[in-house]
Amino acid sequence: MTVGESTYDYNQYIYRGNDSFLGSAGDDSFLGSKGNDTINGGAGIDVINFKGFSEGVVVNLSTGQAITSYGTSVISNVEDIEGSAYLDVLTGNSGNNQIQGFGGADLINGGTGFDTAVYFDATFAVNVNLSTGVVTGGSGGDSLVSIERVLGSRFNDVLTGSAANESFLGGSGADTINGGGGTDTVEYGFVGSGVVVNLTTGLTSGSAGNDVISNVENVKGSIFNDNITGNNGANTLNGDNGNDILRGGGGRDSLNGAGGNDTLTGVGTENGVGSIDTLTGGSGYDRFVLSSATTVFYNDGNNSSAGLSDYALITDFNSSQDKIQLEGSASKYFLRTSPVSGVTGTAIYLDTNINGIFNSTDELVAIVQGSSGLTLGSSYFVYV
Repeated sequence: MTVGESTYDYNQYIYRGNDSFLGSAGDDSFLGSKGNDTINGGAGIDVINFKGFSEGVVVNLSTGQAITSYGTSVISNVEDIEGSAYLDVLTGNSGNNQIQGFGGADLINGGTGFDTAVYFDATFAVNVNLSTGVVTGGSGGDSLVSIERVLGSRFNDVLTGSAANESFLGGSGADTINGGGGTDTVEYGFVGSGVVVNLTTGLTSGSAGNDVISNVENVKGSIFNDNITGNNGANTLNGDNGNDILRGGGGRDSLNGAGGNDTLTGVGTENGVGSIDTLTGGSGYDRFVLSSATTVFYNDGNNSSAGLSDYALITDFNSSQDKIQLEGSASKYFLRTSPVSGVTGTAIYLDTNINGIFNSTDELVAIVQGSSGLTLGSSYFVYV
């Protein structure tokens, strides 16, 4: 039997007999079995679902078994698990699994991979601590092992990380998120409108609620128009879709506007001193901001280094639709080939001597990777 393509919206009912099921190339959902079945999810991201079951279940994607009092099913090419309302033991495999226990005090082990524990359908707020592996609140007191990513509830959750690299989606509600050690990320992929996220103040606002975040280094925005600001650490900021405003901070930041018409500024209050930021606009009409109306960024005043210790690396400039913002006028700058080994493209220098003669003391402001033939008088350079 072949199951139609879906994104978890096609439920294939598995009957009481000993049946065989083969999924499609899409994302399929197999509803829990009261028999000794063989389930092959096929391609796509597939889920086995025991939400309607009247008892706890044991599902292990690594060994390929789903065990109930009615029998043992053999499962393969299934990536995600949805448990019952009772005490379940749910184990992932070496892939990136998504596991939702629903009710009951479940034992959830993600296995290897970057695995997600889901609490989106919890009936009230959850407190998830990845350091202790203990969950209290809306889903009955789960125990977590080898979980790297948490999707919270619609309520005011408390999500706490461990020393590992982890990711948190608070959902709606005013959540408190503490990444702990490691390099951690907050995501806003399930919100209904744009968000404002500031890693410096640790505050967010928007349809995801007024979250309080700490010990978080990276942000992935929503599909709407977001405003995301980093801090003095090394941040990775991804706007996802929408017309986003991304601002880095004092560290070596990586900004990616992804879809939409985005504005990217790599620096914070320190004007990029000692910082090499990577700016990627993605698709759309993007603006790369290399100065304010009064200050040229990435100018550390160290004439002996020629600016090699701090500059913006623009990775995907499209001269037919993107803009580069500079202070003053074209006469303040020079264009030369990239001075950085292994990076080809056009370098933008500030004429620090204001003498119109390029020399070794002029300051490198940016490298426009992969570009050639740029001219400072063209419309893709905007002077403020």
